[in-house]
Amino acid sequence: MGYVAFTRARTHLIATTSWWRDGSDWVAPSAIFEQVALVAQSSGVILNNAAQPEDDAKNPKLENPETGIWPRDPLGDKRAEFEAKVKAVQSAAVIDLSKFADTDLEINSWVDDAKALINEGNIARSGGLEIALPPRLSTSTLVALHKDPIELALNIRRPMPRPQDEYSRRGTAFHLWIERHFMAATLFDDDDLDFRDPLEPDQTLEALKATWLASDWAPRVPVAVEVPFETVIGPVLVRGRIDAVYERDGHFEVIDWKTGSTRLGPSSAVQLAVYRLAWAKLKGINPAQVSAAFHYVPSGETDRSADLLSEEELIKLLSLQP
Repeated sequence: MGYVAFTRARTHLIATTSWWRDGSDWVAPSAIFEQVALVAQSSGVILNNAAQPEDDAKNPKLENPETGIWPRDPLGDKRAEFEAKVKAVQSAAVIDLSKFADTDLEINSWVDDAKALINEGNIARSGGLEIALPPRLSTSTLVALHKDPIELALNIRRPMPRPQDEYSRRGTAFHLWIERHFMAATLFDDDDLDFRDPLEPDQTLEALKATWLASDWAPRVPVAVEVPFETVIGPVLVRGRIDAVYERDGHFEVIDWKTGSTRLGPSSAVQLAVYRLAWAKLKGINPAQVSAAFHYVPSGETDRSADLLSEEELIKLLSLQP
């Protein structure tokens, strides 16, 4: 087994031994381990070297064994206190919140929260609540609708602020650099930032620039960069921003730059379908003359999704028709 361990380790090999086993006397390391330790010491990578026990030392595993409970109880010594409080709640008299009155503002806020949670539970048990789509949508909302309509409905009902970390900010900086590279001058607003496409930790802005400049797209001249659009699809107005559009022999290709190398799921192709339709409407041409693709900048790959949704299929998506 030692041979297998030494020869199969891909990057790291950890070798351990112990002075004590199950017997009352300590046991010297094997010759194989001694050789491994010698190599480790010469390389300066040995982590611990416990002193040899005295001849009359007792096995601590037998003399003073350590015990524990597995799996670990996350509450530890607070378990009894926690269970006592649970029992107190379970044995408490039921309070009719509709008749509850108190002058304490904080207690009244707890009551309001409890009423809201009870009401939400009743709605879920009765078959749910219909959440109407806003009359104006971003392309990312359309992607979310295709991916998980229920999650989107919950987000619309209880909107939460979208965090922007250093990687998404770097991705935004890359898009701005692309603009300047092509001498474009447009402005971003919050809805245009791609929060779904954070940069991977080992990527830097300068590395992204260098990788993009080495791609097939860098020497080509786009016909448009950072194109804002608003287009009507069925019952709603969809807004977004197209990163770049290229033309060749009367055929247009819409490109969306992705600063992460992880391939996006099938629902993300909805974004390309909207961009293709929006550009076709802007130019007054048949959508068949427009293709669309994601270009993953870190890997240099261009993903041209097949079978993009047509306008009719996008309308069905917005109306949640099968």
